Amino acid sequence: MPASPSWTATVASFTRTRPGATRRTTRSPRRPASSTSAPTTSKPARRPPAPATSPPPRRWPACARSSAASCRVFPTTTPTSIRATRAGTASTRFPSTPASPASPSRTSTSPPSSRSIPAWRALRLPVPEMSDSASPRPRRQAAAAPVADRSQIERKLADDLHTHQIELQMQNQELTRAKNELEQSRARYFELFDFAPVAYLTCNARGSIQALNLAATELLHVDRQRALQTPLTAYLEESSKVRFRHHLDSVFQNPEKHTQELTLAAKAAQATRHVHLVSRLMRGELSVEPLCLTALIDITARKQAEQEAERLTHILEQRVAQRTAELEESNRDLEAFIYSISHDLRAPLRNMAGFAAIIAEDYAGRIPAEVTSHVQRILHGNEKMLRLVDDLLRFSRLGRTPLAVVPTDLNQLIEEARAELAAEAHGREIVWRTSPLPVAACDRALMRQVFVNLIANALKYSRPRRPAIITIGTEVRQAQPMIFVKDNGVGFDMRYYDKLFGVFQRLHGPAEFEGNGVGLAMIARILHRHGGAAHAEARVDQGATFWFTFSGLSESLPR
Repeated sequence: MPASPSWTATVASFTRTRPGATRRTTRSPRRPASSTSAPTTSKPARRPPAPATSPPPRRWPACARSSAASCRVFPTTTPTSIRATRAGTASTRFPSTPASPASPSRTSTSPPSSRSIPAWRALRLPVPEMSDSASPRPRRQAAAAPVADRSQIERKLADDLHTHQIELQMQNQELTRAKNELEQSRARYFELFDFAPVAYLTCNARGSIQALNLAATELLHVDRQRALQTPLTAYLEESSKVRFRHHLDSVFQNPEKHTQELTLAAKAAQATRHVHLVSRLMRGELSVEPLCLTALIDITARKQAEQEAERLTHILEQRVAQRTAELEESNRDLEAFIYSISHDLRAPLRNMAGFAAIIAEDYAGRIPAEVTSHVQRILHGNEKMLRLVDDLLRFSRLGRTPLAVVPTDLNQLIEEARAELAAEAHGREIVWRTSPLPVAACDRALMRQVFVNLIANALKYSRPRRPAIITIGTEVRQAQPMIFVKDNGVGFDMRYYDKLFGVFQRLHGPAEFEGNGVGLAMIARILHRHGGAAHAEARVDQGATFWFTFSGLSESLPR
């Protein structure tokens, strides 16, 4: 039976090649193309043919997989016809296919009976409508593009794999270097921890030792392996165990630094040792639970020095108290002696002055002039002795009389002192320069005596000056408010300053200026009782300045 036109056209479309290429008629190896043919891509080696029992599916070109709207479809065969064809007992006749609208002249007829269609070829494959001028892409050309894309993808994957491999090698090298550095750092840390001069140990919340260095083993006098997992309280005295528990609880409750002083338990042939603990909370990656890192500083030498200092201080205080008591008793005896001497001397002196006055008055015309001169010397010496006794009495009363501290206007005290010394200033040319003084809390009578003695001292030692200039005011010296009394008198030599405020100490002879050396000593004693002091500066023939201060003055004047 002759083949139908549609079957012939379909077979021709699968066997057509491009111009210049050799037509493939058999399944022999492909011959190389001529120089005039178009370049083609290399194809992989052909696979061996599959067994006849299970032939591989045909790989149709792309032109055969177009839309069904423009293609003719082969009719399918039933399994019964396929079996009949293989047995050769009957021939299969394909049903006729309606003609396509694009080519109504073509009719569908069955293939020749001598060539049966296998089951794997009885597929619905679209056959595109092609004109005579358009030739389909060769089958080997269509299969070359996926092969080229696959080669590019394989090369790209190989490059990416090589890049990732290099990156992994670099990361591995970096991790190895970091691991080595970490191991070296850890080794250095453990060396520093072990050979540190300060004792270090770590303990958990129960107080058990987890780690300790060599200094800690020497301080606790214990082997390292035996000390591990041992409570630290086992090495402390009973009085220090409770304090250590409180210290450990404080560390785990508050992660800041904590300190405590403890005493280690004394062992045989060993003295008691004192340690100063400095602890903080340590949270490490290697430890499952938080630990307390503690530094133990041996302060035994310091504690022994403190105990020795306390012992010596106690002995010194006892001695000072004893000497003070002895000195106070001596002062009381001295004051009593001065008081008794003053009273006992006053009566004989008065008798001497009385009898000398009788001689001078009643026997003035009957005694020689030389005797009258001697009597006048007796009266003058007697008066001087009475003044000295009075000064001793006043000085002795300074230590026994209680202070009556009241707010006092110091300007009134200056006016009263000037009125009392008016006889000394009578007939002299004196320039007074007085600045206003504050109201201060003091004993009025004693502070009046201070101003009397200082102004009398200025009047006496400025007697050779014409005019005598006396200045009284306040100023701040060494951050302390002070009152000063300045004169332009004869001054004194500062080399003998240490004798200035002593009792019965004088820097000028009796032939130059009168006095008994008690006035400045009384000033120093009064100011001392008021919590103050006095000092002076002077130059020979250039005058002197006396400063003094007391607690009441410091509170009344701004510094």
